[in-house]
Amino acid sequence: MSDKRATSVGTWVFEQITAELTAAGQSPPASVEEATNFDIVLAPCEAAALVNPVPTSEAQRAQNRRVQFVISTFTP
Repeated sequence: MSDKRATSVGTWVFEQITAELTAAGQSPPASVEEATNFDIVLAPCEAAALVNPVPTSEAQRAQNRRVQFVISTFTP
């Protein structure tokens, strides 16, 4: 499930970038692989980063199913 969640979020992030580029009058890349100015790297970590190691409620299980974003920028 972690892989599916990461793939789903990666697709959503790419769609958001594509929409913003289109709204700004730019031609977005057809895929992440064709992008030259950004990349989206997915790293599903499954049970490696649990907020609640022994969840006792659905709310705690939901916290364990979160997606974290790390954004880094650079200036060439």
